[in-house]
Amino acid sequence: LKIGIIGFGRFGQFIGKKMSAYGFNVMCTSRTDYTEIANKYNIRYLEKEDFQNEDMDIVILSTSIHSFCKVFDSYPLSFWKNKLVCDVLSVKQYPFEYLQEKIGENILCTHPMFGPDSAKNSWMGKQFVYYPYHIHESIQSAYETFITFWKDMGCQLIRMDPQIHDIETANSQFITHFIGRSLENFKKNDGNISTDGFNALMKIKEHSIHDSWDLFTALAQYNPNSKKNIQTLLFKIHTIYNKLFSIKNEESSTSKIFNKIIDLQKNGKRNIINCGAGVPSWKPPIDTPCEYSTSKGNSVLIAKIIDYYRKNTIFDCE
Repeated sequence: LKIGIIGFGRFGQFIGKKMSAYGFNVMCTSRTDYTEIANKYNIRYLEKEDFQNEDMDIVILSTSIHSFCKVFDSYPLSFWKNKLVCDVLSVKQYPFEYLQEKIGENILCTHPMFGPDSAKNSWMGKQFVYYPYHIHESIQSAYETFITFWKDMGCQLIRMDPQIHDIETANSQFITHFIGRSLENFKKNDGNISTDGFNALMKIKEHSIHDSWDLFTALAQYNPNSKKNIQTLLFKIHTIYNKLFSIKNEESSTSKIFNKIIDLQKNGKRNIINCGAGVPSWKPPIDTPCEYSTSKGNSVLIAKIIDYYRKNTIFDCE
């Protein structure tokens, strides 16, 4: 089986050396010349022009999420014909829809849910999510051999629709990364009194910060479910914080100001400028604006009020 890998960075090397050792004929290309590293794994490194002219059964796009479309578009559409086109991104709906639009067939979306750190010793029992789309009969043998490789490496194969994948990983993958990044300034205790739970959190932190910031931002930006999950998490944290540190039944500052205004008005004070305004502590998961307007007010509403008084009063409202 002839396999070409586009993007021979850390992850491309990680899967490429296993495929070469398995017996596949592996070649690669990348922005950086990785000839020396490729030779160590019995892989041929080729410049892009030479890579395009090679006969391959499978092409694996091992790029960052941010650069996926740009890299794909840098090759002529004819290059992707009669090959199994495979991606290994951590989000699935985004590359699937793009490949579906561009080539529409012989697509294999995959997510090896492990990497050079978490599976440096073995792939046994690691999850491999995949989704084939319109595999032609001429490509079927290559597809089956490729899937068998992951099974033979000990992976747990999970066939899953890209949309379902992104819903589930927004919880299992992104929230883990988010919490790990949030713990970046926390350190393991020098003594021996750390709890098992805290030590587990420190492992999550180390695992998360070793991945690139680009991967972290891409998981947030290219999985439509991530933002909603962050908002839910932040709301829950804020709720717990208030429950812990707010004095029960204590009147809020905003409420105090409004009650003071009411008292003043009862005592005959009319010319009161109300500057009491709360500060929203979290943003609800909706697309419509929910922040406070400027002190001037909403311009559309102001215009309507002016128009109303212009039509219904004798005063000059200009």
